[in-house]
Amino acid sequence: MVKIGIISWKQGGGTNDYILPKPYRPWKKDLKVLQKGKYKGKIPFEKALIAAMEYKYNDVEIMYMNKFDEKLMKKNDINFLVSLNLLYAWEKGDKEYKRVYKIMEDPSINIYPNLKEQMFLFNKGDYLEYYAKKGIPIAPTFVIKKDRNVRRLVDQVEERGWSSFVLKPHYAYANIGIGKFDVDEPDVKGKVAKYLTKHKRFPGFVCQQVMDGFAKFWEVKSFWINGEFKYYVAMKAADKVFSESQIYGENTDVFGKVNPSVLKDLKAMGRKIVDNFPKDLNEHSNPPMYLRIDFGCCLGNTLDGTSYFLNEVEFAGCAIFTEESGLKNFTELWAKTYYQKAKEYKPRGLKKVKSLRKKGKRTKRSNRKRYKTERKYKGKGGARTKQTARKTGARPMTPQERQRWRREEARLTARAQPHIEQLQREIAAQRDVLPASVKSLRIQKERDDRRERAKEAGISIARQHFLDYTSPEWISKKKLLWKTPAQREELESAKLAEEERLRPRSTWPPAPTAADLRKFGPHAEIEAQERQRKEEKAFGEVEPEPEMPGMYGFGGSSEGI
Repeated sequence: MVKIGIISWKQGGGTNDYILPKPYRPWKKDLKVLQKGKYKGKIPFEKALIAAMEYKYNDVEIMYMNKFDEKLMKKNDINFLVSLNLLYAWEKGDKEYKRVYKIMEDPSINIYPNLKEQMFLFNKGDYLEYYAKKGIPIAPTFVIKKDRNVRRLVDQVEERGWSSFVLKPHYAYANIGIGKFDVDEPDVKGKVAKYLTKHKRFPGFVCQQVMDGFAKFWEVKSFWINGEFKYYVAMKAADKVFSESQIYGENTDVFGKVNPSVLKDLKAMGRKIVDNFPKDLNEHSNPPMYLRIDFGCCLGNTLDGTSYFLNEVEFAGCAIFTEESGLKNFTELWAKTYYQKAKEYKPRGLKKVKSLRKKGKRTKRSNRKRYKTERKYKGKGGARTKQTARKTGARPMTPQERQRWRREEARLTARAQPHIEQLQREIAAQRDVLPASVKSLRIQKERDDRRERAKEAGISIARQHFLDYTSPEWISKKKLLWKTPAQREELESAKLAEEERLRPRSTWPPAPTAADLRKFGPHAEIEAQERQRKEEKAFGEVEPEPEMPGMYGFGGSSEGI
């Protein structure tokens, strides 16, 4: 049994990938179809992926997670990043980024793709320079990291003869943070400075010449699964760089097809990129489970429609274009891909230790056939074991039912855990925490008092114990013990205020007179001190002036230095 974790965004569809309920497949039977929103009538791809794997393979146990839960991830043999990755944590803030980064560094947790692979592909400028050294054509590019001097940046663009350029941040995706600038536009340096200030949190930027072919020709996104080309999607460039009129012109289609000869050249280039993917990042990625390789046109701004170049390489958390792929068994293809990769990660278990105890003589009872694991049953009376199943006539659970039962059990446990922890914290805060010595002294004193009261009443200690713990005084005292010191003080203050309010007027003290106010009022002490000072001054007794601090301390003395 291979335990698989699927880490995805919320309830799925994090990369805008959904499938349709039709055509019918057996594994779609119990899947929930969205009833509202932009994707109404569709099914999130992540949920479909899990259902297809559970239906086709009986030796998998899949856990769905929508956050990086360290405890749950340790229970799995492999955790796949489907629509969440390290960038999700980085966007939430430094604290969350450090927490998730630490989890991904933990060697006891298997994550695919691992941390090294993610960091390689998150820094776009670094991997573009890497592939350029391998002979892969790329757009004219240079990388900006620590040196973000605007004047030097614009001068470098002018030296290369670019009329316009774009800045793309590292740690960004889906056209987030892209800025386009024209060298001839007024105050270009001020606009670049404003852009860099706004995006200062990003660790680096890729500065590239604007390739006009993106507006006229298709951008090709090719998908390579286990080192083999499977399908591609041809689409128009984003309006972050070009206006819609420049992108679409008269043809408003978002997706299309490329020339077969062009596709042949792109496959050859993609094969070279896959073969040169770094081998030292992950022993399970030779070749990688999948890569999305994006190509743009046209190199050198020739606008010939054939000279494509490498634009991007993406991995976990990127869109896979479920509906635009054109494949009939799209979900089954990805289910097989994830299953094959999961089988490479052997389940982590404890090694069997041979018992040193001598085996006794076998009896007839020990020769019975025994199950290696407890079989689960489903049927009348909630039968869960073989013995109860015999009595109730329940049938064995199918692998799919067993998977659903375990998944539901894990979901309910995870859902109840925060409430249990909160209740434990509240109880711990309400208890009167005392040292062990103080507690023992208090208990001994209570026992001595109980013994004296029983002796005076002429009854047994057990009877006195019963009377003490059933009296209204003890019940109120017990309730008070469960309060914190602050809550006890608040209750005592409220009790005294209530007693003061209910006290009869006849017992109130008389109202103070003018003489009482002069004698006992708030200014009486100050007036008495002033009168004493005047009397001392009249008799010549002057109070010495206090010493002022000098440069060596109080009194200005330098002794002892």
